[in-house]
Amino acid sequence: MSKSIDDLKSEINKRGGIGRTNRFNVFFTPPTQALINIDLGAIIGSLIRGDFNKNQLITDPRSLTLLCESATLPSRALGTSDYTATGKHSEKRVQSYADGDVSFTFLVTNDFYIKRMIDDWQEIIVNSRTNTLGYKNNYTCDVVIQQLNQENEVVYGAKLINAFPSSIGAMQLTSAANGESKVEITMQYDRFVVEDTLSSSLSAIRSAIPGKLFG
Repeated sequence: MSKSIDDLKSEINKRGGIGRTNRFNVFFTPPTQALINIDLGAIIGSLIRGDFNKNQLITDPRSLTLLCESATLPSRALGTSDYTATGKHSEKRVQSYADGDVSFTFLVTNDFYIKRMIDDWQEIIVNSRTNTLGYKNNYTCDVVIQQLNQENEVVYGAKLINAFPSSIGAMQLTSAANGESKVEITMQYDRFVVEDTLSSSLSAIRSAIPGKLFG
């Protein structure tokens, strides 16, 4: 059966149009220790200027949602092996599965607080001064990624269980152009679950609850 342009348009329209990559949300709350901003130089400077704000001492997790420029939905690959019964053609059987890493790109504001926060988060995982490892329960969190439709309704949700920043990308500094500062982080996690609209919305609320303390 041949398909026409009209058939294609009809199929797309009845499903609400083509999904847009720029309609998404990301919610997570890093460990409290990473959210505390103890930059004495910046604090003293703001006190001298008279613009000190106590909210500067703690990063509001909601800022991460606003400054997240891009995100990837998790991938999953099934591990297979050949199985052959006597006298029969071999077939593929699934033995395991592996979830792929997820990456995020954040805009970096002039105070560099997101870069500092991610650095501090990794210090909780591995203390670079003492070479000691942290406890997993102290450095992981759940991450909620949502795809939205044109009406900003959640149509797909993925929740990363026990996620943490495994890699911080290099930030290029150059005098050749007046570009925007960005930082890319890669997260690993135990597993991910696909959530329906209601479940993903509830997960997002739970992830954002600590942020309400700052409002």
